[in-house]
Amino acid sequence: MSIPKPQFEDCDETSLKLKWGMFDMKPSAKIFLQYKEIYENWEDHTKQAEVSAETPTEINISEADVVDLKPGTPYSVRLAVVDGEETQFGPETVFDTKPI
Repeated sequence: MSIPKPQFEDCDETSLKLKWGMFDMKPSAKIFLQYKEIYENWEDHTKQAEVSAETPTEINISEADVVDLKPGTPYSVRLAVVDGEETQFGPETVFDTKPI
């Protein structure tokens, strides 16, 4: 499975709107958008939001909103696909919120 990298759609001072393309995964799997400030490590500081799927076998995720972020702050973001005890991570990318 090839997990896509999130792409920038829009932002304001406390949120990022991201989108990504279609990809196939098992029907039992769940998708999460994970994020953290860039200086933090993933193991201790990961925040995440579950992403809903339109269909159970072919996922077309159009966007997800990450909210309550700090103004003018760069965040690392990635997708995580969880199927039972197994987790696969997509490529990481960095986006900034708007400064005040």
